[in-house]
Amino acid sequence: MSLKENFAESNSQTLELLIKKLMKGLTGIVDDGTYSFEANGEVVDDKSWNAWNWPQGVALYGLYKYGKKQGDAEAARIISDWYQPYLQSVFADKNINSMAPILTLACLYEDSGNPELIPHLEDWAKWSMETLSKTAFAGFQHDTFGVTNHQQLWDDTLMMSVLALAKIGVLFANSEYLAEAERQFLVHCQFLMDKQTGLWYHGWTFAGKHNFSNVFWARGNCWITIAIPEFISIMGEKLSLSVKNYLIDVLNAQIDGLVKYQNPEGLWHTVLDDPTSYVETSAGFGFVYGIEKGVSMGIVSDDRLVHSTRAFEQLLSFITSEGQVKNVSAGTPMGETKQFYKDIPITDMPYGPSLAILALGEKLSEE
Repeated sequence: MSLKENFAESNSQTLELLIKKLMKGLTGIVDDGTYSFEANGEVVDDKSWNAWNWPQGVALYGLYKYGKKQGDAEAARIISDWYQPYLQSVFADKNINSMAPILTLACLYEDSGNPELIPHLEDWAKWSMETLSKTAFAGFQHDTFGVTNHQQLWDDTLMMSVLALAKIGVLFANSEYLAEAERQFLVHCQFLMDKQTGLWYHGWTFAGKHNFSNVFWARGNCWITIAIPEFISIMGEKLSLSVKNYLIDVLNAQIDGLVKYQNPEGLWHTVLDDPTSYVETSAGFGFVYGIEKGVSMGIVSDDRLVHSTRAFEQLLSFITSEGQVKNVSAGTPMGETKQFYKDIPITDMPYGPSLAILALGEKLSEE
């Protein structure tokens, strides 16, 4: 059952109620094995709430942002309960995707000063600087669980790993970490941003010197719409003015492209410039958040709010009364064809409710 009609008036009370439903839906997600796979002798779970992986890392950050802003005790408890089993030892299987939960852990350290978190943060930052495989131009190679993506840059990397490195760099005043985070944003912009549309390709291979299928994948683009404002916010005065201004231009160029390909209903398709591909809602919520966060920071023109608001109003119809988000695509590896992205199945994933929580939380802060 849709909740759009019950939340047509986006006031604080209704937004809070909807976020609570999404929190319940998020923490109830369990995989039946369909979206799990074996890597390095262990089962990797892309879907279930309690697994240490990138979907859960994104979800934790969405919960954290909302909980911090609203002082929500339930969100804080959910986050604390999630980390509890993992803090007895440093997580061993390090890759780009498994670094995603470290961003929220760094935020928790900033809030609490808990010294028990320091070894985890230091270990991951050191790994990203010294052990993580690098591409040409010293880019972070997008290796995942059991998969070495030789000489590949993916747009996901900035959200999954680089934001955490930047946050740790700020917390520990480590200039090397800060410089590396800046470099990664610049390198990824150079090879993944399309100069004509401002949109981003999913990946680049230095080995083949191409952008794979040349597809503008929606959720990959939403990581950029989110990551640039977050990076600028995290870095604060530590970010060089020239890089900040460049990233603001990159963000606005991308938003220009998103506006162009927003469909008549105000939504976006999983392949942004292909209206025959299905509407994908996790990306839509990500675009809403990034645009409105950018407006609130003064780095995106407020005339873009008409586009994010139109999308937001339509996206509400994809949220069920059980707190699930419909039309969310499953985890998506690099595709060689456009059809590959169009064929990715739709399922409940943690980043569906979490990106919705990010967007609703940003709306709530505007009330």
